[in-house]
Amino acid sequence: GGLLLRRSRIMTALGLLGLISAIGIAGYFQFSVVRRLDRLRNSMRSEETAGDAAPLAAGRDEIAEMARSFIHFVGEINRRDEEVRQSQQRLTGAIESISDGFSLYDADDRLVMANGRYREMLYPGIEDAVRPGQSFEAIIREAVGHGLIPEVEGQAEAWIAGRVRQHAQPRGVTVQQRSGGRWIEIKERRTEGGDTVAIYSDIT
Repeated sequence: GGLLLRRSRIMTALGLLGLISAIGIAGYFQFSVVRRLDRLRNSMRSEETAGDAAPLAAGRDEIAEMARSFIHFVGEINRRDEEVRQSQQRLTGAIESISDGFSLYDADDRLVMANGRYREMLYPGIEDAVRPGQSFEAIIREAVGHGLIPEVEGQAEAWIAGRVRQHAQPRGVTVQQRSGGRWIEIKERRTEGGDTVAIYSDIT
């Protein structure tokens, strides 16, 4: 009986020691692994990812390596985004500096880009109607409604339909009369991607 009691106490002590060890390991795992992985995941979901992940990059384990790789990845994306933004600014500045009107419509015939000269020359008084995302048909309907195209009189729908077809399948150079006695030479071209690029010159 005494032997069994001693062995029982030893087994109880070993069991308690094992339980304490398990709790310690679980706590370590929770704070050292799970919590850090959660922070890394939240960093990936947040907007300021690189800054949030920086504290996790210290160390030599796999989580620190993942954090360093993630920071590098975010930095590379930000660098390329900045290059694209600068390129777009240079392109926009160059387009705005030319004396002719310029427009770019996508494959769905919605305005992607246009310079101020295009708005001023073709749509005086309704420049705000010419904005990215607007369809070509909607823009010329606005122009027709404001009487900016004299030749439309009495045949608005037929003229609009014809102009939309011509814009979708441009063929060479056309000349168009606008309000105020202005004549515009239109050079439209379809790109391989289905976009429509056009240059508008005042030949009054």
